[in-house]
Amino acid sequence: MFKKLMVTVTALAAAMLTLTTTAGTAQADPAIPGTYNTVRPTRLLDTRAGLGTTKMPLAAGGTLSFDAVSGLPGPVGSVALTVTVVRPAGGGFLTVYPTGVTRPLASTINFVPTRTLVNSTVVPVGTGGNVSVYNGSNGTVEVIADITGWWTAGTVDPGTAGAVNTISPARLYDSRISPGVPARARVTTKVPVLGHGGVPSSNVSAVVVNVTVTSPKAAGYLTGGSEAPQAGSLLTATLSFQAGATRGNMAVLPLNPDGTVAIYNGSSGTSHIVVDVMGYFNDGPPAADGALVPTTVYRAADTRRESAGPIPALTTRTIQLLPNDGTALIFKALAVNITVTRPQSAGFITAWDGATPLPPTANNSFRFGEDAASATLVPINPDGTITVYNGSFGTLDVVVDVSGFVLTDLTLNVAKTGVAKASTASVLADAIARAKAFAARH
Repeated sequence: MFKKLMVTVTALAAAMLTLTTTAGTAQADPAIPGTYNTVRPTRLLDTRAGLGTTKMPLAAGGTLSFDAVSGLPGPVGSVALTVTVVRPAGGGFLTVYPTGVTRPLASTINFVPTRTLVNSTVVPVGTGGNVSVYNGSNGTVEVIADITGWWTAGTVDPGTAGAVNTISPARLYDSRISPGVPARARVTTKVPVLGHGGVPSSNVSAVVVNVTVTSPKAAGYLTGGSEAPQAGSLLTATLSFQAGATRGNMAVLPLNPDGTVAIYNGSSGTSHIVVDVMGYFNDGPPAADGALVPTTVYRAADTRRESAGPIPALTTRTIQLLPNDGTALIFKALAVNITVTRPQSAGFITAWDGATPLPPTANNSFRFGEDAASATLVPINPDGTITVYNGSFGTLDVVVDVSGFVLTDLTLNVAKTGVAKASTASVLADAIARAKAFAARH
């Protein structure tokens, strides 16, 4: 039955049936600049339907702008977006950046002709609260943008640990230019970050980057992190790719003590690697509502190892990422990378907290049999769960890796966690230790 249905599937087709123009209500509105606010994922831009812009594809070399803040309680400094390209007539890239500034030399999403692809990004809002999209290809392309969260505007105090400082995207590393040779198979590349691309030379705990692989000689994956994978450790994937493909994905990566991030080429062939930075987080013990606590990436869930098995076609699955013991009460969201593996049909997935009806958005798109990874900041329920919808006509498995925790108002929720600790720092450390121990047992 699935074989008959697969030929009729267009990736993301079901996700595009319902459109909405309201950005929803934030779960919290922290007044501290640089802190994160969750929203129900909402579609802001769809060139096919004329949502947020004129109803027509974006022309080759063209730029469009759309309102990224309407309906948000604000003030909004930057937004977390999931960007989708549909029916591109040629190969190329999109650059998403603040309206009113010079377009940066960076790519948000790379694509090939006719292929639907998705990637996430963090971008400051520009003139009039708008965000611009540039089509760096030789053909037209349909563009979709969904908002998944936003950060409070204002001058970010360097003393606010875990607050994000969003910057216009900048290129940190491109192996095609320097050193001019691709990364070798099973080798880690160190990318200097501190003092580069608009990132200061100190007081930085982690960065938001877009990692792109291009011209890989073999299928495989890249792992971004603060250190090279250790022998015998459970590997995580920042992005997956096929031989010859160009793929990119957003990642939140903690820094090494020497001010670098590490990118591991987990394939049997050489690959060129490009790293663009979009923001950085202040160092120190986070305590503010909406602050992010970066962590060494770890695997939190893998449906391939669960008794429930793969997620059936066109159904949702509740996934337990944190223990249901009060741990999740001090977090409002998690920075995650969700990898779809072994899909039996082309399609898409949507990840959200499950507390509201299925949103008309998508976090990832994929082809039959092809692994695909996509990063996002997803709200977490008090019971430690998120919900994933399989928008395809075949079964699939998902793997969830966690790279950061977004705090809620600790003064309200610490007492509910059942953790008797003397300080915010110790409560936070205990909660993260519980989360990792729970993941290790599952």
